[in-house]
Amino acid sequence: MTLVNLSTIVHWLPVVNMLPTLKVLRLMSCQLKTCSNSLQLSNLTSIETLDLSENDFHGPFPDEICNMTTIVELDLSFNNLVGMIPSNMKNLCNLETLSFSGNNMNGSITELFHRLPNCSQNKLQGLSSRYNNLSGSLPTTLVEPLRNLSWIDLGHNKLTGQLPVWIGELTELRILALNSNNLDGVIHEGHLSLELTKFVNLQYLDLAYNNISGSIPRSISNCTGMAQTRGNSDNLRYAFNYISGVNDNVLVVYSENFTVLTKGQERLYTGEFIYMVNLDLSCNSLTGAIPADISTLVALKSLNLSWNNFNGKIPANIGALMQVESLDLSHNELSGEIPSSLSALTSLSRLNLSYNNLRGKIPTGNQLQTLEDQASIYIGNPGLCGPPLSLNCSQSKPIPGENHGDACDGNVVSSFIATGSGYVMGLWVVFCTFLFKRRWRVSWYSLCDSLYDRVYVQVAVTWASLRGKKEAKTGAVSPQQITEVQVSIPTSQTQIHSLVAGTGEEGRGSGKEALGWLGVVGEFFHRIAASPLDGVSVRPRHRPPDCQAYTEH
Repeated sequence: MTLVNLSTIVHWLPVVNMLPTLKVLRLMSCQLKTCSNSLQLSNLTSIETLDLSENDFHGPFPDEICNMTTIVELDLSFNNLVGMIPSNMKNLCNLETLSFSGNNMNGSITELFHRLPNCSQNKLQGLSSRYNNLSGSLPTTLVEPLRNLSWIDLGHNKLTGQLPVWIGELTELRILALNSNNLDGVIHEGHLSLELTKFVNLQYLDLAYNNISGSIPRSISNCTGMAQTRGNSDNLRYAFNYISGVNDNVLVVYSENFTVLTKGQERLYTGEFIYMVNLDLSCNSLTGAIPADISTLVALKSLNLSWNNFNGKIPANIGALMQVESLDLSHNELSGEIPSSLSALTSLSRLNLSYNNLRGKIPTGNQLQTLEDQASIYIGNPGLCGPPLSLNCSQSKPIPGENHGDACDGNVVSSFIATGSGYVMGLWVVFCTFLFKRRWRVSWYSLCDSLYDRVYVQVAVTWASLRGKKEAKTGAVSPQQITEVQVSIPTSQTQIHSLVAGTGEEGRGSGKEALGWLGVVGEFFHRIAASPLDGVSVRPRHRPPDCQAYTEH
């Protein structure tokens, strides 16, 4: 009666109690709202499968279910039940699968384990209690009811502490989901990695959204459950035996559902879950390189290593994962080029390599060209080029922070060669011009001489004037000494230019006369240097009458 609306039927429980030989009762998603404490199911002494999931039962877990000693499968998931499971549930020795997911169960995870059936012949194979409020650390020693588990799902709780080493003793385990908790611990060669790789039958491992650190061990290849592909007929039989509960005489349909985060979205797997081979270590603090041995897990359908701190290159043989449909390596520190073998993944439908340090040309392939939103696949990798990105590989720029020493050295050498060649050519042109053009050569030398003379006279006059003013202020020169020196020097730049160049009214004449003026100036500075004024000529306060006549001549 699954998915039948029974919300209007108030007295359905007495009717069910009238069927003591009833073995299978499935009332999933029937909108039942009867309080759990009114469940009077004590007459169902032959019941083997009870599914009351996805209804609106509320209150504590009913104690009456512990009287159904023949029960094999119990599913009370996705209701509003609160508290902890009854303590007398230990008597349910035939129980094989138990699901309390999606309730308001609270308390210690250790207490939950100790309330599970603990019989001499332990048959419990599956336990699901995700989406609850269980807290505390996983027990440090193996609890006996868990020894034969094939699958356990404790995701989306509030578990803390490290992953216990006894988890490696669950050799029959095929599905392990501890995602979205606060678990920590370090995975590395020799610690915990040995326990994880004892899962020879493990095909689904989800440790995402925790605080686990360390690195992926190379011994991950020991998980042969992820490395073996089965034929269709064997796969189908195995799927029914495991998921549907087929035995030699009775068909017991098992409807435990799994929500898997793959291809960027949550997907619900039921009877076909056996085909879902998954490895999800995303959103942790794992470091180191992705081992090449991971490519031996050829049965993987989904591989998610995003949001970690992996570095190094993507394994070159990643293309060996021929069955993978979803591959997410985003938000890491991966570098190097994207392996060309990636284009060999013909089953790939979702790829995410964004926000790494990848560089080089993006490989092409028929399958890669069919992926949706291709630009977002490679975003955050400034060194990548080629389609579907707009950056051509011929225009690509080096990645900041990467070692480009060889390229930089080559550019520096080329720059020096180009600069040196330019200087040599320029000097050679000037040299040849002066060599064959005598007029240009004479004009150039004359210009240099003229500039030298001007600068020399200007500096000498300015220096002497400054020193004279300084010593006059300090009182080192008396007024009598000042009046004794009445030699006038050229005071304007025009006069100095005329004296040096031999042009103007005062300086007309031959070059010899110009040199004579320079001699007069030199003698002037010589006399100043020999006088008590120490080379300083200071004009008197009142201009002598003959000074004007001297300057005019």
